[in-house]
Amino acid sequence: MYDQAYFWTYDATTGECVLRVETTLAGGEGGSLLWSVWSWVSELTVFLVVPLVILIFNVLVIRELRALDRHCPSSAGASDRRAFDASQPPPGKHQVRRRSALSPYRPR
Repeated sequence: MYDQAYFWTYDATTGECVLRVETTLAGGEGGSLLWSVWSWVSELTVFLVVPLVILIFNVLVIRELRALDRHCPSSAGASDRRAFDASQPPPGKHQVRRRSALSPYRPR
């Protein structure tokens, strides 16, 4: 954010950073048009435009995932989901592998 450095200057007499006179008088007669426009544009970009772009991309991703779910026969869509059986885990999931006798990671 090197753009902010243009608007601020260090006042040695007060020891504070203050707005430059050139930026505060840009609107004429004490108005701060340049500073005001810069503040509005930068804050709207950060707090409105960026979140809206993120929201739009998330909606597009969700739509694409739904389209893939409908068109891909190998995925378990809402129409062909099997009833959940709590006594048996799904095949290939949650299986405990036993250590072999030759495993180098066995306790001593």
